[in-house]
Amino acid sequence: MKQLDFTLSLIDKLSRPLKQAQSSVTGFAEKSKAAFMQIGGGVLALAGTGMAIRGALSPAIEMYDALNDAASKGIDDQALKAVQRDALRFSTTYGASAVEFVQSTESINSAIAGLTGNELPKVTKVANTLAFALKSTAAETAEFMGQMFGNFSA
Repeated sequence: MKQLDFTLSLIDKLSRPLKQAQSSVTGFAEKSKAAFMQIGGGVLALAGTGMAIRGALSPAIEMYDALNDAASKGIDDQALKAVQRDALRFSTTYGASAVEFVQSTESINSAIAGLTGNELPKVTKVANTLAFALKSTAAETAEFMGQMFGNFSA
């Protein structure tokens, strides 16, 4: 009987701390899981916010890049300001891309040699309007206008 009492007492003394340790480990695991879920949700929310900001700023970045490309080709800053203004108006009026409007300035400037800083924005506006009306591209219209300019200036 003493052996049985000793065995039961030993089991009680060992199992109680083991149950407490097990519940502590289980509690830690559950809290860790919840914390990692919150961290994961936070990371996803942060990534979504970053993508939304990038999406909102993307048109402005594209316009900035197009203006810098045109400026690097030697187009005057005053002409580029006028082209940017006209591009935004053209975009809202016809629903066309303002960035493509600005990018067309380079092809127009190379197709029609000798345009001044005042003439280039006007010719760009005319070429893009004509291209929109003819369902063509500004580059094709600029090439056509350059050929016509060459024919009549000679």
